[in-house]
Amino acid sequence: LIWQKVNYSSLCRRVLQWRAGSLGIYTYSRLVAQVGEEAGFDVAAETVHRGLWYDLHFRSVPEWVLWTPEIDFPRIQPVAANVRFIGACVDLERREGQPEPQRNSSVRHFIYVATGASIISSPVDVAFLRRVIGAFADRSDCEVLISTGSAEVTKALSDCPSNFTILTFVPQLRALKIADLIVTHAGSNTFRECLVNVVPMLAYPREYDQFGNSARIVRLGVGLRGDRRRDTGDDIRRKAFQILEDPRFRHRILALKRSVEDVEDSYLRDAVQRAVDRRSHPAPVL
Repeated sequence: LIWQKVNYSSLCRRVLQWRAGSLGIYTYSRLVAQVGEEAGFDVAAETVHRGLWYDLHFRSVPEWVLWTPEIDFPRIQPVAANVRFIGACVDLERREGQPEPQRNSSVRHFIYVATGASIISSPVDVAFLRRVIGAFADRSDCEVLISTGSAEVTKALSDCPSNFTILTFVPQLRALKIADLIVTHAGSNTFRECLVNVVPMLAYPREYDQFGNSARIVRLGVGLRGDRRRDTGDDIRRKAFQILEDPRFRHRILALKRSVEDVEDSYLRDAVQRAVDRRSHPAPVL
């Protein structure tokens, strides 16, 4: 029923875009079509609608997915022939800048909180971070690092307990290296980085692919999911400690990491080979 609702919403959006275009309003779909016209690419004939408005998939363009089938749901139908998984592809050597996260050796748990860079656009997200602070404010055995993504939000949350550090920017890979748990919006980049760093996740999705990622996190047993609008501070704390105190979450994400590492090289080689085989019929790669 949820998927039917998604498809219906997508249809309504396409109708509205068509209507807007007929009235001379410049839309995102018109931009895509114009780029296709300039490149000699038939966007209308090539586009495959998969129900999600932000999705952009073409029938003949090779599409490389930064995932592996091990992380996906079982499928009734196989993925399209032009789609190839190529692994997590996390750049563990990337330069992230300062500040360097540090862990107090005297605390039992280090919790990293990162809820996405667009947080300033939603008061709901700011209220959610306040509940996160309330969830661990009286836990002296927990050290909590929050990355807000916004200087204004950092300032608004500056009056926080001593076991919290609140920053606008945090070098995420370095934070994950010392974290026992992440409270996350479950964006795809964060999901992959948690996987390669073996950090269980407490997911609070907000939009786009985050809901699907959260469903995978629960199905794979590498974390839990909450509701950012409804979960209280007590709910957040209960779910966090369920993950922290049950070693099976970390064991499962470690096993998943190893299974992905075992196959991602072969997936990438296969994708590259297929792209090379198409060299006589060049096409862009999405």
